[in-house]
Amino acid sequence: MHLLRTQPGGFVPDDSIADLGQTPAELVILCSADSNLALLAEVAQQLPDDYPSLRLANPMQVQNHASVDLYVDEVLRHAKVILISLHGGIGYWRYGVERLVELAAKGVKLILVPGCDRPDPELSGLSTESAEDRERLWHYLRQGGKHNALSLFSFIATRWLGGDYPWAEPQTLPRTVIYHPQNPNADLARWQADWRADQPVAAVLFYRSHLQAANTGFIDVFCERLSAQGLNPLPIAVASLKEAGCMTALQDWLDEVDCEVILNTTGFAQSSPEAPDVRPFRRDIPVIQAICAQDNEPAWQASAQGLGSRDLAMHIALPELDGRIISRPISFKDLAWHSERSQSDVVCYRAQPGRMDFVAELARRWVLLARTANTDKRVALILANYPTRDGRIGNGVGLDTPAAALNILNAMQAEGYPVEGLPESGTALIHALLG
Repeated sequence: MHLLRTQPGGFVPDDSIADLGQTPAELVILCSADSNLALLAEVAQQLPDDYPSLRLANPMQVQNHASVDLYVDEVLRHAKVILISLHGGIGYWRYGVERLVELAAKGVKLILVPGCDRPDPELSGLSTESAEDRERLWHYLRQGGKHNALSLFSFIATRWLGGDYPWAEPQTLPRTVIYHPQNPNADLARWQADWRADQPVAAVLFYRSHLQAANTGFIDVFCERLSAQGLNPLPIAVASLKEAGCMTALQDWLDEVDCEVILNTTGFAQSSPEAPDVRPFRRDIPVIQAICAQDNEPAWQASAQGLGSRDLAMHIALPELDGRIISRPISFKDLAWHSERSQSDVVCYRAQPGRMDFVAELARRWVLLARTANTDKRVALILANYPTRDGRIGNGVGLDTPAAALNILNAMQAEGYPVEGLPESGTALIHALLG
């Protein structure tokens, strides 16, 4: 196997050993969210000189067994306290968690918390410290913000490393908030003062974690590009589109400004198999998926596949279940700066202005199309024909594609589209296509 230094926003192949290049420290914090690491690295610069030594790392950069073993040998086994925040539960870093439990049996203070907003008793139960302590640390990371990050560092050093630093209980931050680059307490009125009255409003949805970690530079550029295309941007940070409270606040704002298009940078899908007919958003407007790629740009450029499997799932396959319009990557992860104190590379999303321009123009065109009367729209319904013979037209395993196509055409006719002379059945439709 090859020993490779990790690259910001990149991942080492399975047949190689990842080397983070770190030396031992008393405190090691592992977070699978780069936004948390960016925030902690930023706040670590403000810690007093006598603060215990610390290291920050993303466990996803040491995924295979050999990489984990190397990091345990070089860094983790020397630590006094290890805090890990892990997305997806034990299964996403099982061997790493097993090695941490071994270290805990030898006296290392170990605290495991979920990397999301849902409790994970299986993960947290492996901690050596009390439920009260791990709950506090979890909430520091959940809520984010510099004040909470500073209290997290102070609490850990005071509680387990012999320090005496002032700390406060976690401060709750709004789950849904309007963002403005020049005003941390902005509301709708602040954005409306910047808008042109004759331009449509385009909502930009992004994860609250970016706001908490001050990783909003790519959102600022995106809003500028939308403005250049004649759209009024309204960036809104959300904890999750699956939370009822977040959706209520978000949809009220969208209604208040008569939003005409949504540009969504969050991943996954909102749809539920139990309620397939329920529209994800209350407003009947286009929702465009603007992709914030989790890989770095060189890896994307070099890959014959393009986006990695995580991005394909999170930003293409699953969002399509909601009927979102898939666009293209507008940002990639990249090195922002190197933290000497934590010996970690701080990763942020780097804006791609040219690709943002494409998505902004796409959004403007969808608004224009939505404003066009149905009677004036020309829509093509394309059926597959592979292998290329008549009997395979519209073929789909377990699907009656001709009947489904006819249902769509009937629905369009009912909505005023210029559809006339429809056949009585899917079979008749195919015969009509074949002439």
